[in-house]
Amino acid sequence: MAAVMRTVSSIMVRDVKCLAPTKTVADAARFLEEQKFRHLPIVDVERGSGKGGKTRQVLLGIISDRDILRALPSDSWAVASLEKREVTAEPLNRVMTPCPHVVNPETPISEVAETMVTRKIDCLPVVVGSDRELVGMVTSDDVTRLLLESWAAEKAGVAAALLTGRIHEVSPTDDLKTVIELMQARAIRHLLITDGQGHLLGIVSDRDIARTLPALSGAARRAHVSRDKRAQGLFRGNLFAFDEDDLQSRKVLKYPVERIMTRKVITSAPTTSIATIAALMLQHRINAIPIVDLSTHVLAGVVTKTDLLTLAARLLREGTTDKSHG
Repeated sequence: MAAVMRTVSSIMVRDVKCLAPTKTVADAARFLEEQKFRHLPIVDVERGSGKGGKTRQVLLGIISDRDILRALPSDSWAVASLEKREVTAEPLNRVMTPCPHVVNPETPISEVAETMVTRKIDCLPVVVGSDRELVGMVTSDDVTRLLLESWAAEKAGVAAALLTGRIHEVSPTDDLKTVIELMQARAIRHLLITDGQGHLLGIVSDRDIARTLPALSGAARRAHVSRDKRAQGLFRGNLFAFDEDDLQSRKVLKYPVERIMTRKVITSAPTTSIATIAALMLQHRINAIPIVDLSTHVLAGVVTKTDLLTLAARLLREGTTDKSHG
């Protein structure tokens, strides 16, 4: 029997929380923190005329927690802090990513996974019609959950099967400017910190950096990227933008990475099943798990959410993720 092609409609979230473009960065920060979301669609609400008229949400853009982290003072992310201090009142239409890439309910999930991998994104709004009426959202977690819940995750093997042999690492004394440049050069979102002998000391993500860099409004970041032709083609060029004339920015870029790295890192062994890796990522809301050899305690590599999405795309194309068709 031929395998059934899974589409976005089978896994998307339909009850999508949104904000209006006139809401502020502070509003979005509070909302994301309270709801534990990482992405938030920005919509224009169109109310139907007459009694019982349908209300439609037309997608204008999307904002992520990374965007918010860059727009707020580094110590103002928590809701409690937001209530104690004045933060930027910049409207979301100046911070959001306008006209983001979208899918429709009938888009194959394999195509969703491939798009997330190639565009290095974790979320896709689901729309219908030429005016982009928002009807749902699909995230990398949704695709990972599908992989985990299927026979395919059990049959996909162990972590070692996903290791490429290339480890992106830095030393604890390397500064943030070096870390940013390496992330951009290799288009990666995580770097491992080691002692030079292969022993893991910590991990740093693009979110950690966004949380540490001085606040910079969306307008200022766009202006920086528009002026710097080099930044326009760089990975996370907008996220990592900084004011070169700002004394605080220059100071922060000299921080050793050990100052902001995560030290208590969740790791796994090369023999850990891919299903277990996927479950750990979902449980702890993380996108990378270093793989450490149990006998030598030496770093063997890292499995990222991108690796899981790549695997999911392949298995979905092969029609091997549905238990009923295994």
